[in-house]
This record gives sequence, C-alpha cells and structure tokens, in this order.
Amino acid sequence: MSPQRTCIGCRLVCDQAALVRYVLVDGVVTRDARRRLPGRGVWLHDDQKCREPALRKGGFARGFRRRVSVPEDLFGPEPVRPEA
Repeated sequence: MSPQRTCIGCRLVCDQAALVRYVLVDGVVTRDARRRLPGRGVWLHDDQKCREPALRKGGFARGFRRRVSVPEDLFGPEPVRPEA
C-alpha cells in the first residue's frame, strides 16, 4: 500500500502519487516537483477543481499552520480562453 495524503483542496485522502507536494521556502508557497525539499509539506491534486478551494478557503494556511504568501503564478499561467 502506498502512502496516503489528504488534498488541501478537496480534503480527500488519496495515494501520494496522485498529488503534488508544496512546501514553504522563506515563507512563500513553492511547488516541490521532486518531493525532496525539507520541511512541512501540503498536498494538492493538480487540477482546477482542487486549486480554487485551496486558495479560497485557506487550505495552504491550514496545512502549514500559519499565514503564508501564495504567489499568483504558483500554478503556472492560466490557459487562454477564447472570447465568447
């Protein structure tokens, strides 16, 4: 059985392999792509359905147990949507 982690967006418990790890580097939330950075980590599904609640409901602050700075470009550029 692989390690289980809770997504800070949807709050579902999933296999660690299905989630992306984030850590604090100098108080700023940073993606830990290689899962090797030291310190407390939080886990999040890599999709918009989990990102929005994590940001809107304070999932990062709750997971890190302190106020945090979340950079606007944390998840990369938003896809360009065609005009209606």
